[in-house]
Formats: sequence, C-alpha cells, structure tokens
Amino acid sequence: MAWIGAGAGRRGRRVCRLGSRLFGRLAIALLLVGFGFDPGLAALNAVTDPAPNLPQFLSTLRVSFYHAVDSSKSTEEAIATIRSAFPSSLETWPPVIRAYYAALEGLRGKHARGLGEKLGHVMTAITLMRRLPEDNPGSLEIRFLRFSFFRQLPLFFGVRSTVGPDLETLIGMLEKGSDDDVPPAIRRDMVTYLLDCTEAGRDQLDRLRQVRDLLEAAPDP
Repeated sequence: MAWIGAGAGRRGRRVCRLGSRLFGRLAIALLLVGFGFDPGLAALNAVTDPAPNLPQFLSTLRVSFYHAVDSSKSTEEAIATIRSAFPSSLETWPPVIRAYYAALEGLRGKHARGLGEKLGHVMTAITLMRRLPEDNPGSLEIRFLRFSFFRQLPLFFGVRSTVGPDLETLIGMLEKGSDDDVPPAIRRDMVTYLLDCTEAGRDQLDRLRQVRDLLEAAPDP
C-alpha cells in the first residue's frame, strides 16, 4: 500500500504488486483456520500522556509507514510509536491514526510467517479499516489507505466492492483539492500511485493526469 512516501513513481509500482505476494495464500489459510484477532489491541486501555501534535506526528508516521512496507522490524517500530504516542483506547485515537494502525496490521500480515498469523492480522486490519472512510468522509488520506489496502486483497475476503467507489471518490477529492491536512507532496505521490494501478479507466486516468499536472505546477507551501 504504497500508502506512499516521497518519490512514489517506482515505489508505487512496487507496492501495487504486493498483493499477489502478500495475500495470495491467505485465501487458502481461511479454509484452514478461524478468524483471528490481535490480542495486542486489548492492551490499548491505559490513559496517560496527552496526544502529540498531530500534523508533526503524521509527517513522521508517513515516513515510517513507507519503510514498514518492506520491513517487519519497521512495521513493529511504527506500531510501537503509535501506541506510545496514543496510549488510551484505540477508539479515542484520531481517525487517521486508526487508519494507519489498521494499515500496519495489514503489513503485519505480510511479514508474518505462519498462515494463521497472517490471516489474524489481515482480518483485524479489515475490521479496523472497513468503516473509517464512511465515518470520516472528508479525509482523503483515510480513503486512500483503505483503497490501497483493500485493492490488494483477493475477492475471497469480500472487501473489493469498495475499491471502485473509493477510486472515483479519491479522484474527485483530488480534483477539488479536498482535505487541507494532506500536503501537496503527498497528494502528488497519491496521484502517481493511482496512475500505476490497474483499476482506473481511461477517463479516470485522464483526470488523474490533469490533477498531476496541476500539482506539479503548484509550488509547495
């Protein structure tokens, strides 16, 4: 999921291919074991320190997330960083942090060795991510995280019905410049990722190219 950092052209293409390696065997695993749930979620209950500055934390988390795509160690470090910064119950976290946590759970599934463990993390990630865009319709980043995660899952998991609508919504939000919380550089990386994905039709690709041209012409603040 790409779920991207800077320089997403080559990275985006690589992440677009993660699905076949990451989730291809999970459909088989689903026939062998029951749904799992990460018991670590139960540990997120103690209320202690106040939350960090969200824009600054997100800036760091986006970089950590990119490294987590290819590294189990980086995945666990990113999860530990979230839990340390937001030690209260997960339901109280900012929605975008919950979305990144869900995406990181999906990456845990990628890095896990056992099929049962893989399935447990992926099903946890699906549960955490499933309704976040509908509950936070103004968040470009949350919807992008769900799109880039769910599009990689086999039909067997029953979540692909959101992929097409999410893509169209993302393009519309990018065209309108929605969600000021997402910096221009991240928007450009999102567009690069979407242009490399196979779900977009010809008209959608043309619209994305127009958005890309506008973003490239606009100076960073």
